[in-house]
Amino acid sequence: MVWHQPNIWLELSGLYEGPVEPLDEMIRSGTLRPIYGTTFVEELIQALTFAGRYERVVYGSDYPCHPMASYRRFMEAVIPKEHHTRVFRTNMEELYGVKLDALPSEAK
Repeated sequence: MVWHQPNIWLELSGLYEGPVEPLDEMIRSGTLRPIYGTTFVEELIQALTFAGRYERVVYGSDYPCHPMASYRRFMEAVIPKEHHTRVFRTNMEELYGVKLDALPSEAK
């Protein structure tokens, strides 16, 4: 839908459910791989790449179902680095019509 329809937005919450340890290990190893019974990483990356509409993708943590820090690291590993600012910040600002102040990690 996000590929075909310009008014559709894709929100990325709920893509992983399960214990934090396998997710953290996958991120530490630098090898994105499926985690049996929970996440189909290759299919997710393939779908995002096929759609090619990172200007219509927003991050969602699905908190409190999954710890936000681990889920954020997982999404950072899946989303190409050149799209991080859009996916994790400016797309949401555009979609909801808000402007966020600088986050602590962005302050200089």
